[in-house]
Amino acid sequence: MKAIRFAGLLLLVLVACGPAATPTAPPATTARPTATVAPTSVVAATATPQRPPPGGGATPQPTPTLAPTAVAAATPKYGGTIRYVEWDSPRGWDGHRIKTSAHDVSSQHNLNFSLLFTTYDAALGCKNVLTPNLVENWKWASDTVFEMKLRQGVRFHDKRPVNGREMTAADVAYSINRALFVEPLGGIPIIIQQVAKVEAADPYTVRVVTKAPLSVLVETGLANKHGMVVLAPEAVEPYGNWEDPYRSYIGTGPFTFKDYQAGVKVVYERHPKYFKTGLPYADRVEHMVMPDLSTQMAALRSGKVSLLQRKVPAAVAMVLEKEPDIEVQSCPDKSAPGEIFLRTNQPPLNDVRVRRALSMAVDRKALLDTVLLGRGEMGPLWPASTHPWGVTFDELGPEVRRIVEYHPDEARRLLAEAGYANGLDVSMNASVRYTTPYREYAEALMDMWGKVGVRVKLEWMAHPAYLASFTNYPHLLLGLMVTDDRFLRYGRSYYSASPPSDNRSRINDPEVDDLIQRIGAEVDEAKAKALAKQLEARLVEQVYGINLPVANDHAAIRKEVKGYKFGDPWFTGAWLERLWVDK
Repeated sequence: MKAIRFAGLLLLVLVACGPAATPTAPPATTARPTATVAPTSVVAATATPQRPPPGGGATPQPTPTLAPTAVAAATPKYGGTIRYVEWDSPRGWDGHRIKTSAHDVSSQHNLNFSLLFTTYDAALGCKNVLTPNLVENWKWASDTVFEMKLRQGVRFHDKRPVNGREMTAADVAYSINRALFVEPLGGIPIIIQQVAKVEAADPYTVRVVTKAPLSVLVETGLANKHGMVVLAPEAVEPYGNWEDPYRSYIGTGPFTFKDYQAGVKVVYERHPKYFKTGLPYADRVEHMVMPDLSTQMAALRSGKVSLLQRKVPAAVAMVLEKEPDIEVQSCPDKSAPGEIFLRTNQPPLNDVRVRRALSMAVDRKALLDTVLLGRGEMGPLWPASTHPWGVTFDELGPEVRRIVEYHPDEARRLLAEAGYANGLDVSMNASVRYTTPYREYAEALMDMWGKVGVRVKLEWMAHPAYLASFTNYPHLLLGLMVTDDRFLRYGRSYYSASPPSDNRSRINDPEVDDLIQRIGAEVDEAKAKALAKQLEARLVEQVYGINLPVANDHAAIRKEVKGYKFGDPWFTGAWLERLWVDK
């Protein structure tokens, strides 16, 4: 296949390039005195708060015990600049108005603002665990009343008109209300529908009242990393948005916005009154815009950038692993594995036989071995290692399992049965922004589908046009499936009330909606998991999407940069605040 040839050629070219010359040191900076004691890191909950029995109840619930995670092995140094690479300039700045998940946007506000919760912990790496950030502890006061106690002494950046004042519960309530109701985040309608009100109960307590039990309120709603940040109302309200970073990017995050050069970089400086004592270490962070992979590699080798922190292809990682000045880390890509979305509400893909034929014509094992060079995982929907409710192939049962196995003869039979004995012509939209492995996936899929008589016209589109096509694409869409948490994928991508930017396959299945609603309300973990397995079996059986093998996500770091632990790359502030330069 073309994908095999491309991967092999890329590897040969990169090996031939060889290591670059020894990098020159960046300009000297005035550093603070070397720290003698490493600061306490992000605290993690050692016990998960439990919801009281349905029907309310005054029984006090245990507050989670908070304990520090592991202390860094080496003594960090203050000062210096960390430069990390992104493919794009931010396509916008107001995280509530970006209706599709956008790393180039989230990486900005996760540096400048603080989140209520994260799922990134440097001590855990690839294993994502819900971790309090601005929240000190939380509990369900009843089955429909959720309360969060906030950290005290958290201060905004010292910029007018906020002037470094302390963050309060009123700021948090304002921010949640704006995210849910004023400028609703596009991806969580099931949360929006069930939240009745959000209010400040006292200066450090936020109360969320739901219309019915909502077990996924925290993980799917309040821990949403794309826009559930804490804003200062006086920096947003006069303008109606936080789209201008020069006037509205005033948060409580580890770094404060300094400057933006479109197509070049975004610059941040250290927040000296950050609420985590001793952090961050770096004086300056620069988000470098480099769309070209070869340019990124050259900049990393020369020391012009500190790290490539996501989407490093397997072939490139295999080369960089051999270079003495560079370290490579990897995790399964939990946040955005590839998927083919199908326009299920119009011919020919409203016929489940056609959808099943497309699925059975895909050799997923070949994609894993050739396109991903064996560096990845696969499952019927997504690997259980990246999703705690994921089903295995064996759990599906033989009949349903066949739909996600490679059976080209069966695919041809189904197409003929559906009236396409002479083949079928379809189009597939893809974004030019999606490089390796998505370009190789597209070529391999066209080859596989062509062998069963499905002729695909591939449309490579500029990214804005590609995003706009979500509302009117005719047949297939090569895209990324958001899997931020164990429930969000259901509530965004398969729920009939989700907007087209999320429900890209136009699913309108009452059985699917019912299961999603029941999972969202189920407080018993075992029962919720059983419902999820029913849902996933239904999704596979109906082929509401064609999942591609999940690639390992690689990061490449210069060895003089210390403190990096690859995990969820979306939580930019959580890992950048810990990096320091050993020079």
